[in-house]
Amino acid sequence: MAASRSRNGFGHVVNTASMAAFLPVPMGAPYGATKSAVLGLSRALRLEGAPHGVRVSVLCPGVVRTPILDGGRHGRLRSFIQATTLMSCRRRCARWIVDVFARKTLDDVARGRKVITHPAWWRLLSFLAARRPWLVESVTRREYARIRALIGREHWDGT
Repeated sequence: MAASRSRNGFGHVVNTASMAAFLPVPMGAPYGATKSAVLGLSRALRLEGAPHGVRVSVLCPGVVRTPILDGGRHGRLRSFIQATTLMSCRRRCARWIVDVFARKTLDDVARGRKVITHPAWWRLLSFLAARRPWLVESVTRREYARIRALIGREHWDGT
């Protein structure tokens, strides 16, 4: 659709990445790598599309209250994290509901924002990751150790 609209001099592509594009993701290195790739792709497409009137935004959401937190339909989290642990994480991290997230995201798309991050406080993490990576890595390391303890040793040893 974007290609046919570009002949008319306008269009808007929205790619979905994640905050994992900016932050280290222990236990999810392939996920983080692909989200970083989507961010890089979107930045390049923005430059390529601009002369043709095509805008490009990349959505980098933080944690939002969706089924991905409890493994979703096909998620693997359910298989090795206790349901009570997942629910605790969901309550602590995902205070935003999908409807609010979608409304704010669409508003940002209409404004032509290049990188869209909601909830907004996650922008601070991307800022810190760029300016103080040692701080973000320290916090991530501590959180990673806490999560490993919750999951249990057997899942790390392959037994």
